[in-house]
Amino acid sequence: TIIELDGNGLVKPLSSNRFTNERSGKNMFIACDSAGAPLSSELAGQRAIEQIYQHRDYHLLENNCHQFIWQCYQPGDKPLTTFKELNQRLAELFDRKIYWDLCDLG
Repeated sequence: TIIELDGNGLVKPLSSNRFTNERSGKNMFIACDSAGAPLSSELAGQRAIEQIYQHRDYHLLENNCHQFIWQCYQPGDKPLTTFKELNQRLAELFDRKIYWDLCDLG
């Protein structure tokens, strides 16, 4: 299950198939270390779960999906806007370079 912040502001759970069907691409990628081990946080996952079916004031630049992900890792931290910023902060948080590996949707 993937938890996303939709463009209408709803935080919702989706299957991987539904997630990719609602986008232009058919692939998903996961943040990994240089050995291919996924970089994850049980606490960040729990924070995302706690927000399911809540509404946020979505804004393409100021409160988007990248910001939602980051706030699950670091609530109350300064805002970010771009995927590049998210990538940089995740690299700092995990103290390693981030590699985006193709996820097997099985």
